[in-house]
Amino acid sequence: MMYLYTIAGVRILCSIPFELHITQESADFLQPLSEAEGNSILMDNYYDFYMILEGKDEIIDGSERGTWQNDFCFVSDPTCRFMYRRLGPGKEPFLCVERHSCEKKIIRAYYRKGEEQEVSWSRSLLNLLNLESILLDSNGLLLHSSYISYNDFGILFSAPSGTGKSTQAELWNTYRGAEIMNGDRAALKLEHEIWKAYGLPFAGSSGIYRNESSPVQAIVILKQYPENRIRRLSPREAFMKLYPEFMIHRFDQDFVTKTTDLISQLLCTIPVYLLECTPDERAVEILEKELYNKQLDDSK
Repeated sequence: MMYLYTIAGVRILCSIPFELHITQESADFLQPLSEAEGNSILMDNYYDFYMILEGKDEIIDGSERGTWQNDFCFVSDPTCRFMYRRLGPGKEPFLCVERHSCEKKIIRAYYRKGEEQEVSWSRSLLNLLNLESILLDSNGLLLHSSYISYNDFGILFSAPSGTGKSTQAELWNTYRGAEIMNGDRAALKLEHEIWKAYGLPFAGSSGIYRNESSPVQAIVILKQYPENRIRRLSPREAFMKLYPEFMIHRFDQDFVTKTTDLISQLLCTIPVYLLECTPDERAVEILEKELYNKQLDDSK
């Protein structure tokens, strides 16, 4: 079976030996293909990455060179990146994903035969893709943020979990008619010298998965406060506050270096604000005034 994922403008052709169960988060991003359609994309080289999933009798375990985190283990050497997955602490890996430096566009994934049910859902396939690495190779980043589109531009609210990202996005939706593209994560991608925000097939508890994009107008770092105030941050201040909210393989120095360089480019181009705010319309007004030079209604 052939499938085409399109995520943040990146086309990922997938060859899989069985039919996928496509669930809500992937419906807007994943397209089943006929054999003729898949072969045409393959022959025309009309893809950014090509993932080949294959069953094997045994998975060779090389995870001793890495560290397990939530049943995933990443291992990197000069010639190849590996990702291993297991079904619980102390269990043998049932899955290995390889990306060789000599095959930059090819992703090879191997699962242990008999474990097809663990990789036969679209969400499982997403986990195999290691999206943050694919995006980085395409000048893209993953940011923990709520992403709204307003006046055809993107505004991203970022902060640690529980700070109120979804609340601020919903306030803009309620009071200004902004569209919520994702309530938990967004991709940021540099395309032809323009930074664009993309919705993703990951959305946390928001359940909003929209495969749409818009040029980025601003990134807003949130902090709960009894009154509303806002200030623009320098690129250095913005880096220190935003860096923990990007998805980064901190064990991989090459990944860290490339990500750091790309974040620095982003923060020298896109304005970043610190918004200390209340969970009501007044927070919308003070940000709107800053972005669009509108007058506040002092009667509220």
